[in-house]
Amino acid sequence: MKTRSFFLLLFCVSSVVFSAPWSKVPYVRMPVDAEWDFDFVKENMAELHPWKPGMTLPKNFMEAGLKPPVRLVHCSLYFDGGSCAYLFKGANGKFLVLCSEPPEYEYLNDKKIELLKRDFSRLYLGAWHCTDKAGTVIPLDSETEQFLLVAIQDEAARISAIVKAETAR
Repeated sequence: MKTRSFFLLLFCVSSVVFSAPWSKVPYVRMPVDAEWDFDFVKENMAELHPWKPGMTLPKNFMEAGLKPPVRLVHCSLYFDGGSCAYLFKGANGKFLVLCSEPPEYEYLNDKKIELLKRDFSRLYLGAWHCTDKAGTVIPLDSETEQFLLVAIQDEAARISAIVKAETAR
């Protein structure tokens, strides 16, 4: 029994140490009162989303047109294998949307379905889903990717603490 427990513990620790980078883009369970009307934002993207495809990739929220403090106001999990959409809102009422792709999914390529498997997730700026052609692929290990990953992780931690406190009541 001790051997089994040891290997279970070893598996848990090693899976965190050797986890794939896509684990850095978690789904964030939003508090009930934090839900945002993302349909309104989708319909008004031209005026509410200052960063546009073709612009220089932002290295912070100010460069993306959002004034601090910036908060994650919506997170959507898609049932396509794990892609997520994230909606950030700045104090100036402007938004930034980005999404991640799932680590494994099927897609239609030249009229046949192919399975794409990756040990990482790409981020797409200006898109609600990775299949949206309007999205801009963020280069891996770029300053923009690092800024977005930190923003997602920081907000995930902040919101998780709020949710935990609410459920403890």
